[in-house]
Amino acid sequence: MGFSKEKTFENLERDFNDCPPSINDSAKEPEFENESAASGDEREVLFADMDISSDILHALSDMGIKAPTTIQQRAIPIMMEGRDLISLAPTGTGKTCAFGIPLLEYVHVEENFIQELVLAPTRELAQQIQKELQSLAKYIPNVKIGLVYGGEPIVRQIKRLKSTP
Repeated sequence: MGFSKEKTFENLERDFNDCPPSINDSAKEPEFENESAASGDEREVLFADMDISSDILHALSDMGIKAPTTIQQRAIPIMMEGRDLISLAPTGTGKTCAFGIPLLEYVHVEENFIQELVLAPTRELAQQIQKELQSLAKYIPNVKIGLVYGGEPIVRQIKRLKSTP
């Protein structure tokens, strides 16, 4: 079967229509780290309005996070429905919480196996994500956030992954 521009375009169009929803908040830079998306006369959305467990709400309070940012307001409800999502937002807008909160809500603490996997392009970002997820999971019993990356002996990392919380 030879290469066909028409067939390729049809495939791309079909594949695009089957893609998960996307959110692009990259054009708006936050004024400060925990910026809320609410402004003017709009009612401020709270984490408590988003069907988030009391364990995570407690952790958010400890972290000093009071109201969801724009990316969190838009992404969390989609992900809490169990839907896939592609999003883009500037540094410091709360993307880790935007995916981390739904990720932790879907963990079944009675199950003892790896349930979620987050991939990061650098060791530093992986460490940052792990720290944030550990903070979010602070009050969820029996949740362990593991970290695996290059440059450290693999045997030690496998041992950590096999250990139970």
